[in-house]
Amino acid sequence: MAIIKERIRCPKCQHKLSIKINSELDKRHLAQIMDRSLFKVKCDCGEEITLDYPVLFKGDNYRVFYTHDENIPENLQGDGTLRLVRDYADFKEKIMILEDGLNDIVIEFIKEFLIRQLSPDVAVDGLRYDGKSATHLCFYAKALKQDVGCEQTFYETIERRMRFRPIKGFVLIDKDSYRKYMKLK
Repeated sequence: MAIIKERIRCPKCQHKLSIKINSELDKRHLAQIMDRSLFKVKCDCGEEITLDYPVLFKGDNYRVFYTHDENIPENLQGDGTLRLVRDYADFKEKIMILEDGLNDIVIEFIKEFLIRQLSPDVAVDGLRYDGKSATHLCFYAKALKQDVGCEQTFYETIERRMRFRPIKGFVLIDKDSYRKYMKLK
């Protein structure tokens, strides 16, 4: 685990705070990632500051790198599935998908399919993967404020019918890019 020491200024009282940032996270941090508490600091004045910084999550056979920067550090590498995300909601969702042993390309395809079934008012990024049960994949439609889902057998059928292009290095897989990496048989 890489710990970086930083100094930040409280936006409320302007007090300088010394903080420690974990730039590499793993499964021990899952709960704190999901509730974002790992990225919050409290100043003596009572102000809670939400931090936003590049971070690498290391799963069993995948890595997810969260950054706003266009440049990926040259020393960033790993084995298995390597993903890049640009916002925190995507960071959480990508970890959930990969922790559940699912293919994020198939999930993006299913999200687009579900949105077409739901309503033209729902944007693709308004549908988030929210976990799975024994038989279903669960999603949350923010605009509709409701849960939606599909059977896991639907996911399995789509995954079987897809061909995936080889991916090297960290790549962004989202609603706009997933099609580049798949083809239906």
